[in-house]
Amino acid sequence: MTSNNNHKTSAIDKSVIQSVTNINEVLKKYGERAKLHEIDFSQLLSLLDCCKNCLAITSGPSCLLSQTGKCIMRHKFNINVQHTREKIQTKYSQNHNIILVSTDDVLSEKKLGKSLHFFDQQGELIHRIFIYTYENLAMFESNLSKLKTIDASKNKDEYTINISPKNFQEQAKLNFQRDWFSLSFDDHINTMIDHGGSFRSSILEDLSTNCSRKFSFDYFIKLIHFMHHAEVPLLKFSIRPGFAQASEDQVKTILPLSSITMLYGEHSCFALDQRKVKNCRLSYIGSNSGKRSIIEIFDRKQNVVGVFLCGAGCNKAKQDLWERFVNNFPHYH
Repeated sequence: MTSNNNHKTSAIDKSVIQSVTNINEVLKKYGERAKLHEIDFSQLLSLLDCCKNCLAITSGPSCLLSQTGKCIMRHKFNINVQHTREKIQTKYSQNHNIILVSTDDVLSEKKLGKSLHFFDQQGELIHRIFIYTYENLAMFESNLSKLKTIDASKNKDEYTINISPKNFQEQAKLNFQRDWFSLSFDDHINTMIDHGGSFRSSILEDLSTNCSRKFSFDYFIKLIHFMHHAEVPLLKFSIRPGFAQASEDQVKTILPLSSITMLYGEHSCFALDQRKVKNCRLSYIGSNSGKRSIIEIFDRKQNVVGVFLCGAGCNKAKQDLWERFVNNFPHYH
């Protein structure tokens, strides 16, 4: 992404951060141009297959990840396969009954766009897709019409009930801790988006420092600056209840805006509000032969909101550079 594109993306990100983030506000803003839908995963995949160029944004109170390209929904994330710049990698948890709102956007006097807004069980925004061009507009409209609609005039409580992630017992937590190094990266991501940050946090708190340990947020910023200068591609995740978005690229520009740090990559932007970060963790996952170090960022409610690791496109020298740097983080209590 060029410098001009960075500034353009910055303007978009700021407008999104300041825009409506509650389902009732969206319905009020768009009026008859908004429709509520029940999500069917296969129908959603068919819908996104019709889209050629999108802006996808996964955001919450503490962090935001935006990227342009073709949106791809995944059942699994594979950290050993490089995430190409033209594809937006997202994962939607079917353990959460997420609410979908589609809206008609006026792009110009002669052109209309579409937006898809994803909301959690409290009616708070977790993900947005702005669709600018289509590979097949007629098919998109046809697939959208197949999604079951919900009466938008209902009270909020009526269309956000019966939405709860799976409850995990203490035994499940113990099993996860026991099997820690045999679990895949996707298993770890699932604990973050499927079952809530409190479950993930409770797992990590009882693990030995050989598995996971806390470190200061200041060292996270030092890590980003070091990897920026070393031109090491980073795989970044924005995590929300029931949803995750990933982007892999080099950090080209680091822009501090008061308490918010903006990380502009070649084709993405990651924003993180330091005031809302509780702690950071360095976690070791995978078997000895494929052991990886990942950074987990938690907000003040102990929800994991961001994950960073060395990109799959890194050569061995850059992977070793990442591992040496993060393993020199001093312990933090």
